[in-house]
Amino acid sequence: LVGRPYPEAYQIITTERPDVHVEELQGGTVPPPGPVDETRVRVYINGNLTVVPPAPTVG
Repeated sequence: LVGRPYPEAYQIITTERPDVHVEELQGGTVPPPGPVDETRVRVYINGNLTVVPPAPTVG
């Protein structure tokens, strides 16, 4: 999903995994520490709303 527009990536994620919620983070952001959440997908986006590395992952 890296390189795709965020709205497209969001739709793919929620279609394939309706049991998860999507958490958007600005590219380069270090996520806050905390427990693994198997119902969360973190997606990193840039100012153009494009998905950037690292690839979206559950947890």
